[in-house]
Amino acid sequence: MDDRSRSVFGSWARRVFTALVALTCAASVGGLATAAHASQAAQGKVVSAGPASYTPNVLDGQVDSIAQVGGTVILGGTFTQAQNAGGGAKVTRQHLLAFNATTGALSAFNPGTDGEVTKVQSAGDGQTVYVGGYFKTVRGVARPGLARVRLSDGAVMGGFTPSLDGGVTDLKLVGGRLWVAGRFTKVGGVAQPALATVNPTTGAYLPYMSLKFAEPQDGAPLQVTKMDVNPAGTRLVAVGSFNTINGYARAQIAQLTTTGSQAGLAWWATDFYDQACDDEFPSIMRNVSFSPDGGYFVVVTTGGPRGPDSPCDESARWETSSTGGGLRPSWVDFTGGDTAYSVVVTGTAIYLGGHFRWENNPNGNNAEAAGAVSRPGISALDPSNGLPFTWNPTRNPLGVGVLDLLATSAGLWVASDTDHIANQYHARIAFMPLSGGFSVRGTAAPGLPAKVYKQGGSNPYASGSFTFNGSKITQTMGGAGGGINWSDVRGSFMLNGQVYIGQSNGQLVRRAFGGGAFGGQVGVTGADRVVADQDWHQDVQSITSMYFHQGRLYYTLAGQNQLYYRYFTAQSDVVGALRFTAGTSSAFGQVKSGFYAGGRYCYSVSSDANLRCMSVSYGTVTSGPAVVSGPGVDGRNWQSSAMFAFQT
Repeated sequence: MDDRSRSVFGSWARRVFTALVALTCAASVGGLATAAHASQAAQGKVVSAGPASYTPNVLDGQVDSIAQVGGTVILGGTFTQAQNAGGGAKVTRQHLLAFNATTGALSAFNPGTDGEVTKVQSAGDGQTVYVGGYFKTVRGVARPGLARVRLSDGAVMGGFTPSLDGGVTDLKLVGGRLWVAGRFTKVGGVAQPALATVNPTTGAYLPYMSLKFAEPQDGAPLQVTKMDVNPAGTRLVAVGSFNTINGYARAQIAQLTTTGSQAGLAWWATDFYDQACDDEFPSIMRNVSFSPDGGYFVVVTTGGPRGPDSPCDESARWETSSTGGGLRPSWVDFTGGDTAYSVVVTGTAIYLGGHFRWENNPNGNNAEAAGAVSRPGISALDPSNGLPFTWNPTRNPLGVGVLDLLATSAGLWVASDTDHIANQYHARIAFMPLSGGFSVRGTAAPGLPAKVYKQGGSNPYASGSFTFNGSKITQTMGGAGGGINWSDVRGSFMLNGQVYIGQSNGQLVRRAFGGGAFGGQVGVTGADRVVADQDWHQDVQSITSMYFHQGRLYYTLAGQNQLYYRYFTAQSDVVGALRFTAGTSSAFGQVKSGFYAGGRYCYSVSSDANLRCMSVSYGTVTSGPAVVSGPGVDGRNWQSSAMFAFQT
């Protein structure tokens, strides 16, 4: 089902679509960070694709938000009934419930609201939570849109009496202030639309956040939909329906400074999201999450398929430290027509949830296109390039989607509006433990000094291995094991003990290599299993050299003066469906074979037997090329069909 048909679900026009992650101040059984403003918990590996068996079942509506306080998990949403995992009596839980994080047993916590709870946020004391949403009362007590509730008995805290004239979509506790995002215009009688700060004890308006959000997207109300704060508590990113802040252009996204006497508007701006998507989605922003180190954040959107140059139905990584206007994301990954509502970054992986069907699908139009990777409703992406890992629990049916995700040191909580994940019944809430997950090996490029192998068909001078220190060849050694027709090779590189080889038939394969014999051939086909990417295979047929660096597979093509790259993730053998140009130089069009090590790209040409090297940074030539070895320099012949730098 496409985005247009899904728009009929629920109270779509007024609801927030997602709930970003609730975080706690207190240490917990689930391993939450100990600062209320911290990002998702860092995790050293990808969580299990199999859910824990003990979680309770939410029997109707949807779960919009997850928070964990100590050993208790709290859910907010539109639901009214729940049941323990083993069955038994159904209990009434009006939009709020709580259960034990390690046993799943439902608690007596049952404050109840008369409307949707879109966000639950720890109050930092280990005993209470803030709840925000589209309600008027909590346990019969008037608290329009925002309340503070005690976990032990569900009582509404009497001293916390905020005054807002509209709904709440997100909450964050930062620097002793409660940040409130939503669809309101006034707080405590003061005109402060979309984003405000209040006293966390009394709920009174605090003028710390006095920036004025304005100019909503055509057809959408003014609002901040979601926000996240870096672990240091110094930067906040807000996304939603707005185009200016204090008169400065900020199309649907802004980065604020959260230190000093008042919140400020950071000199971080982009017009990337100031592009048209489907008219049905005037505001496309759905969620944002910082990395555990605060170095970057990831934004997810809706909007309908519009191709690889659009901000629609995609996830994008942004660098926190970038400054200026006209900024662009480090990478973008497209679903090809479906929405992601939730995102969390754990360092090892970026988890997305929604009702998408594919990743790596930039050319898809509500259908799978070349290179698409099947990931029904939930995925784990490589932080370096946005390509999917092999992790694939799947969700069926997709429903509206995964509406919230919460990472702890124990695993990943998944909230939705449907009842199956990994082909098991887990109604609207599931837990994917770290136990049983897998590690992702680092992907550092070869450094210096490097052991370089050169191979070559019928040329008697071609085979051998050499030590390269960045400026000259210092040693000659024996060559690699046989068993490969190197005359048929179209470039090679080595990564994590595997030699990747392009073949004349357009296929990329890999073989284990430890310096002796090569292992058996394995096809690199992670992006071919739904629709084969013929453009990529056509490239492989003309490749003259390849190397890998920081999530990118760089390569030269015969007779072309460009250095190209595609994203590549070794863990899943997925090659990106888009080709990019990294740099241009006449040298690239002359390459016969080449290798990369320690920031140096070195190559041979057909016209002579020299080895030339240049310094490159992300594919851009910064110095050279210059001859470093050859018959007239050190008596070595560099004519070869393929070269690679050894990397274990």
